[in-house]
Amino acid sequence: MKNSVKWPRVKKYWIIGLFLLLSASLAQAQAELSETNESDKIAPFFYLDMANFRGERPNESRLEIYLKIMYDDLQFVKLAPDSFRAAYEVSVVVLDEDDFQVNGKIWRDSIFVKDFETTNSRQLFHADQASFALAPGKYRINVGLMDADTRRTGSRKTSMIMRDFGSAKLAMSDVLIADAVSVDSSGNLTPHPQVTAPRQEKSQLFAFFEIYDKGSDKEYKVSYALKNPKGDKVFKKDAVVRHTGQITPVVLELPNATLAHGVYLIQIEVKGDKQTALTEREITLHWVGIPTNIVDLDQAIEQMRYIAKKEGMKKIMSAPPEKRREAFLKFWQENDPTPGTDTNELMDEYYARVNYANVHFRGMREGWRTDMGMVYIIFGPPSDIERNPFNRSTGALFGGRTVKAYEIWNYYNINRQFIFVDETGYAEYRLAYPLSIEQYIR
Repeated sequence: MKNSVKWPRVKKYWIIGLFLLLSASLAQAQAELSETNESDKIAPFFYLDMANFRGERPNESRLEIYLKIMYDDLQFVKLAPDSFRAAYEVSVVVLDEDDFQVNGKIWRDSIFVKDFETTNSRQLFHADQASFALAPGKYRINVGLMDADTRRTGSRKTSMIMRDFGSAKLAMSDVLIADAVSVDSSGNLTPHPQVTAPRQEKSQLFAFFEIYDKGSDKEYKVSYALKNPKGDKVFKKDAVVRHTGQITPVVLELPNATLAHGVYLIQIEVKGDKQTALTEREITLHWVGIPTNIVDLDQAIEQMRYIAKKEGMKKIMSAPPEKRREAFLKFWQENDPTPGTDTNELMDEYYARVNYANVHFRGMREGWRTDMGMVYIIFGPPSDIERNPFNRSTGALFGGRTVKAYEIWNYYNINRQFIFVDETGYAEYRLAYPLSIEQYIR
C-alpha cells in the first residue's frame, strides 16, 4: 500500500474532508449527520427484484423473488490454499394488508471460490431465488440476508400487488429484465435475472415475460419501447411471437451498450386477433464503476461542481451522449486513491454525501444545491453543531431585535466554522459566514 496519495486534479479541501472522515472517529454531532448508523454501514448489501406470474392452480398467483449478492459483501473463510467458502442465510416474510404472515421461507446457501482475489470482487455476484404461491391481493415483503460467519444482517422491505390472471382472456405477467435466457433440451426457457446489479460493457440485456391466453390466437404482435426519465423514447421495436399454448414465454432483446446509466420505463403491448394486453415497469440500469445511488448520469456530472475544476466539467458535459459515461469514469479513475482495485473510495464517498444532502437538506432546491448541502459534500459531517431552530426576540434591553434561527457547524480538525441562518422562516438555511467558500472549491 502506498504511504501517500496524490490528488493533482481534485480540490484540496475536499481531499482534507475525505481524509478526516475516513481516518478519524466521528463525534456525537457527526453521528447526527451521518447517512447510516454503524451497523447499517457493515450490513451485507444485496440486489433485489420481484416478478408476478400466473400460479399453477386456478385463482392463484406466483411471486418470484430474485437476489444477487456481491462477493465482496460476504465473509469468506479459507478452507484450503485453493478453497474459500462464504455462507449466508436468507429469510423472506410475506404479510397481507392486515399484517398477518401468509407465507415465508428461510434457507441457507454457500459459495465456494478458488482464490482470495475473487472473494473481494465487486463485479462477481451470487444469484438466488425463491417462489411463493399467493392469492391475488396486496402484500408487504420483508427480505433479510445474514452472513453466517459474521452474523451481519441486511434487510429490505417492499410491497407487491399480485394480480388475478384468470379474469382476462389475454393477460401478461410482469416483465423481468435478464442478462441471459437459457433453453433446456425440452425447449423450456429459463431467464437469468439482471436484478439491477452493475452491468459489464459486453453483457446482454433481455425482457422476459409470459402471455396467458384463453383464446386460439396463432400469433401475437408485440410492440415494446424504452423511455428515459424525461419521457423520451430511446428505443422502440416490433416483433411477432408465435402462440405456444395457454402460457407463451417471450424473450425480447434490448439494446445494451447504447443505454446510459439510469432509470428507464419499459412498455410492452401484446395484440391478439381480438384482445390487447399492456404492461410496463420501471427498470434501473447500473454500469460497473458507477455508484448504485446514481440514477441520472447527466445530473451526477453536474453534481461534480464541488470537486471538479470548471475545465474538467466543461470537457465532460461537452462530450457526445454516448461518450459521456466514458469521460465521467475517466475523471474518477484519474483520481482513484487505490488504483487497480474494484473500489474508488473517493467517488463512493462523494456521491454518498450527495445522496445524504438530497435527503436531509432539500427545500425549495435539491439538497445538493443548498448551502448546507454544499458544505456537507465538501467537508463531510461537522465535529460539532450549535442549533437555534426558532426565531426569538432579544427583549427591550437590546431593542427588541429578532434573532433568526441558525445553525453553526464547527470543523475542529481543519479549524473552520460555518454559520447558516434561516432568513425566510421556511427552514431554508443560507450560509451567512463565511460569505463565500469559493476559495475552497476552486
